[in-house]
Amino acid sequence: MAIITANNSLSISSTEGQLKRKTALINNGNSEINSNYSNQPYLHSSSLLESYQVDPDLLIKNYFSSSSEERYKSRKHIIEQIKDFKPFLAILSYGASGEYRDGYEGAINLLAETNDYTLLKEVSLRSLILYKSLLLERGINIAENFLEILITAIACAEKINVNDRFNLLVNIIPKINSRMIKASMIDALGLIADQMDLEAIKTEIKKYILDKDSYISSYAQEALEDLE
Repeated sequence: MAIITANNSLSISSTEGQLKRKTALINNGNSEINSNYSNQPYLHSSSLLESYQVDPDLLIKNYFSSSSEERYKSRKHIIEQIKDFKPFLAILSYGASGEYRDGYEGAINLLAETNDYTLLKEVSLRSLILYKSLLLERGINIAENFLEILITAIACAEKINVNDRFNLLVNIIPKINSRMIKASMIDALGLIADQMDLEAIKTEIKKYILDKDSYISSYAQEALEDLE
C-alpha cells in the first residue's frame, strides 16, 4: 500500500509498515522519543504560563521550535491549556508549513493528546473553509498537509470515543477530490478498524473502490484485503 511519508509524498510500502508509522504517533509518541531524553524542565514555569494567557500561540510556537525530547515532555501540558479551537488551528498551521523539523508528525502527536471532542469537531467543521483559504493563499501542498494532519490526528486521538472519531472522519471532514486526502482517509479508517465495528469501516472504504482515480481504487481494495 502507499503511505504518506514524512515529506508528505505517496510511497509504496507494506500495510505493516504503514500502520507502524501511523500507530507510532499514538500513546507515548515513539516517533519522537528515545530512552535518553533530558529531564530538564520545559514550558512549566509560571512566567511561561502567564505569557500563554496573553499569547495563546506561545507554548505552541515553543513546541515546534523545540527538540523531539522536549516535545514529548510538553505536549500533554500544552493540550491541557487549550480551551478553544483557535490554538488547534495554530497547531495545524505550524505542522503543515514545512518550516519545522518533523513538524508534520509533531502536529499529529500534539493533537492526538486531546480528549476534547467538541474542540476537535469545531476544527473539523471549519476545515473546508480553512482548506480553501490555504489553497488560495499558500498553495496545494500546505492545504493538503493541513487536512492530512487533521485526519490522521483524529484517528490517533484515542482519548476520544472511537465512534465519535469515526463520525468526524466520515460525516464532518470534507470530501476533497485529492489523491493525498483520500489516501489519508483510507489510512485513518484502517487505524481505527480494530477499535469498532469492522463492517462499518469496510463500508466506508468500499466507497473509494468506485473512485475514478485508479490509484485510489486499488489503494482502497488493498486496504479492504488487509482487514480480512
